[in-house]
Amino acid sequence: MEGPKIFTINVIGSTDLDLERPMVSIGCRVSIVDIMTGQLIRKTSDSGQAGEKSSRAVVSAYESTDYIAPMTTKPVPIIDIAQLAPFWDESFRYNELVDSLITEHVVIFFEILGFDLQPHMDHFTPLCWAFLRPRAADGKPNVDFMCRLQLHSYPKDFNPQIIGANVPVSQLLAGRNKIPGYLTIEIKYNEPEDQYDVTGRPKHFFHREVGNEDINKLIQRDTTTTEGETAGTEESKRKFVKKIRPTNRNCTIPRALAGLVPIGEHGAHALTFNRNGDLLAAAVQIGSAYSIQLFSVYDFTKPPITIKNAHLGLIYELQFDTSDTHLLSASADGSVKVWYGSGSTFTLKYTLQHTEYVYTAKFYPDEPRCIATGCHDGKVRIWDAPKKNVVAILEGNKGTVNSITFSPDGKTLYSGDSSGQICVFNTDIRGGSRHDIVRKLIAKDEEIKDVPITHLSMELSPYSLLVHTRDNVIRIFETKVMVPSQRYTGTICTKFNIPSVFSPDCQFVLAGSEDGTAKVWAARKADIIETPEWNFKFDYPVTAVAWNPVENMVAFSSFGPKQPIIIFKDPTPLPEQGEDDDLDQF
Repeated sequence: MEGPKIFTINVIGSTDLDLERPMVSIGCRVSIVDIMTGQLIRKTSDSGQAGEKSSRAVVSAYESTDYIAPMTTKPVPIIDIAQLAPFWDESFRYNELVDSLITEHVVIFFEILGFDLQPHMDHFTPLCWAFLRPRAADGKPNVDFMCRLQLHSYPKDFNPQIIGANVPVSQLLAGRNKIPGYLTIEIKYNEPEDQYDVTGRPKHFFHREVGNEDINKLIQRDTTTTEGETAGTEESKRKFVKKIRPTNRNCTIPRALAGLVPIGEHGAHALTFNRNGDLLAAAVQIGSAYSIQLFSVYDFTKPPITIKNAHLGLIYELQFDTSDTHLLSASADGSVKVWYGSGSTFTLKYTLQHTEYVYTAKFYPDEPRCIATGCHDGKVRIWDAPKKNVVAILEGNKGTVNSITFSPDGKTLYSGDSSGQICVFNTDIRGGSRHDIVRKLIAKDEEIKDVPITHLSMELSPYSLLVHTRDNVIRIFETKVMVPSQRYTGTICTKFNIPSVFSPDCQFVLAGSEDGTAKVWAARKADIIETPEWNFKFDYPVTAVAWNPVENMVAFSSFGPKQPIIIFKDPTPLPEQGEDDDLDQF
């Protein structure tokens, strides 16, 4: 390790916690303690000598103490969940040399605290705690790898309140009582941070509030930076790197609760992640109108971006284009709308008006100007969105078109209707000719004859079409012959348009159910996978499911009064892409 290093403590998440009474949320407090005194450790002075007083900022820009203050994660909301595995994935960076941490007498305590639902009770309730000695018994540092820490219970009526520098939990180290479960954390080395200016209130020790400098310095800085402002903006755009999930990176089942988000007045009727995996869009009802809310997947407590009064009727489907700059919404008000997103705002760009309910709509892959829509009249329309013109009307479906999907290359479009019929259309328009858009065949499989199709989905492979029907069965159709090759049972679907999707690597199938739950299967074996961590049950059918294309993250919701969005994430970092990571496709 070359040169002085500072450190970061990352609190990832814990296994299931048993809650004795309802809580609003759960957080984790981190305290770095000198076990000889039971107090928070003091900052090292600028000369590097421990014990000397220092006014140096260690965790925040403005500090008045000479010891390292405890830090607490943002609470995870847990209303109506009696048992859960909280997931924080929050990092705290300390402006302190890591050498002062890796000593025999330093212990880091992690206290999991529940914030009570009843206002007359204490502000928080101690649930359990864990500890880590940064220096292991063999003298090696417990740094730069994830640690699973044993959880311990608090004695009855224990008061964990930190008063001054005294940390009460340190008294429990000798007579600790283990409980089932563990907490996952990681300590990392970091390079010392250089300060930089921020216009708002500083949040970190490396932030410098510009108002702290005199007016002459501000004028001088403004003069020197104005000329390069435009260039700097363009440079930042060039440095933006779009996240793309490698096609041979396998997914895992997300099992840690990442968020429980109260939304709208009736939950969410449709959900979708953007291609970059950092936004979750939800179709919600607010008052008598229907709106769209977009959440950051890295902080579900942040206020969402809201497209108010997006539609006058129920929103059936949402989809981002491949560039993540456009979002389409299909609605019962007879319109498909395309929204353009720039930063924190989305504005209406196109409206494609129909005379019928629109149940489904999709962007043509890699061409956001071309949009396909499926309607109540049984027809599929291909639109030139900027011109708002219908360039082709595709017929063949006997009933209402409930779902459409393109093949990954855009050469084929599939439409499923309420009569159990699947139409297959050639949509290879790369030559620019509309006449190339023709129907290739109509699939009439006896298994699904007269059984309404609720959802179609296709991910990486153009040879596997996921078909969800109202006979409680999900099937994979081999597109070369259009017959089912695999069947998944265990979900209930008899009345509602319940969705199902592949995981990004096609290894799993995820679906909602009318019993208020979500199910997941191993795609190849059709075995249902037990997910005891998904111990939620909505009061209404799960009508929206989504799998993040980048992160190991899933989201569910139900369209009913006071139904939330529930998000689960795998707390384990995604593995590095390796040569032996093979994609097992159909």
